[in-house]
Amino acid sequence: MTSLKRQRCEIMEDRKKKRFSEKEIELLVQGVKERSDIINSKFSDVINNSKKKQAWFEVMEAVNAVSFSTRTVDELKKKWDDVKRGTKKRASAVHKERCKTGSGKLDIMPLSAMVEDIVSVMGEERIFGFSFYVDTMIPLVS
Repeated sequence: MTSLKRQRCEIMEDRKKKRFSEKEIELLVQGVKERSDIINSKFSDVINNSKKKQAWFEVMEAVNAVSFSTRTVDELKKKWDDVKRGTKKRASAVHKERCKTGSGKLDIMPLSAMVEDIVSVMGEERIFGFSFYVDTMIPLVS
């Protein structure tokens, strides 16, 4: 094989999809949930960035302990983003179905415990929006 073909084969092998097992996803969710205050911190100074890197490294170690293939921090971050996106879509569909008027039963399955955990980490406001309206220009009277 020529060197160009060999390089192409190596690139294709690197691009192969590594599917996450259910256990890996559970550990990813659990790890992010336990470290959500650090991982979701809006501060980006040197100290917080090093704490975030350490938190993701700890999650990576937990996932790799049960994984058949070695996962990198970047792969875990990408998977976490994908899981959040899918959860937001699923949770908003369930919420929309629950808010429908009329009688009858729900046409959609309720959220699983893991999806509920992801919603709690993300924050319900980011998925469902605020459930009440507050005008900040009116002073509150007690």
